Amino acid sequence: MSFSQSKITTVFVIRHAEKMSGNDPSLTETGKQRALQVDHLLKDAGITAIYSTQFKRTMETAEPLAKRLNLKIEPYNPRDNQSLVERVMNDHPGETILVVGHSNTVNKLSEAFGADDFGELDESVYDYLYQLSIQFSNGKAIAKRVTLNTVNQKL
Repeated sequence: MSFSQSKITTVFVIRHAEKMSGNDPSLTETGKQRALQVDHLLKDAGITAIYSTQFKRTMETAEPLAKRLNLKIEPYNPRDNQSLVERVMNDHPGETILVVGHSNTVNKLSEAFGADDFGELDESVYDYLYQLSIQFSNGKAIAKRVTLNTVNQKL
């Protein structure tokens, strides 16, 4: 990776909220409440772009915040993390971004941005928020993982 910026880019990475069963399920009522919690917690974080996979559950998780901030949800391919990293770092240097993914993608995505390995999320975990502070002039990301319930005290 050869990004020459010295500005710090902040990327919040979350897993989609609780979902129904099926091929491309929507959120459950609990999931809809969690999406509202994400909206409430990140509404003043300065987010300028939101990326989500194309699935209903990820789009619905991002939707309340996107509506509040009047932002379009940009789709990304969870199998091509490097393209998303390059897009974010080239198009949004020094900005704050939200990325919504899946239990088996959020850790790999965080690693693609330069964070240490937090390990894969258990299928039952929906409340982790990864905050990545990235300065590619030194090639490292400072990352922390908190739960949505403690985010106000730790960010």
